[in-house]
Amino acid sequence: MCDRSYPKKLAFQYLEDLKNEFERVNGAQIETAARPYAFIKFDTFIQKTKKLYQDTRTQRNIAKLNDELYEVHQIMTRNVQEVLGVGENLDRKISFYLSE
Repeated sequence: MCDRSYPKKLAFQYLEDLKNEFERVNGAQIETAARPYAFIKFDTFIQKTKKLYQDTRTQRNIAKLNDELYEVHQIMTRNVQEVLGVGENLDRKISFYLSE
């Protein structure tokens, strides 16, 4: 669907935006659609959204990537803290057993 060099986060965010808007606009009509192009008007939104996502260097897209990086940073920080906590517990247990 896109070049390998395109950020995965933005590709998935693009699809998520399309899904959310489609459900918002057409959600109640999905079950009753009887013809293949029942939602052809939605193509206008697809094209506008596609233009927004094409340039990965736009401020909007950079902000989305920065948000993702921040979330990953927070998760990694928590993981490191947990590992350090486990290491400290092991040190205490080893010290306890050695002092007995």
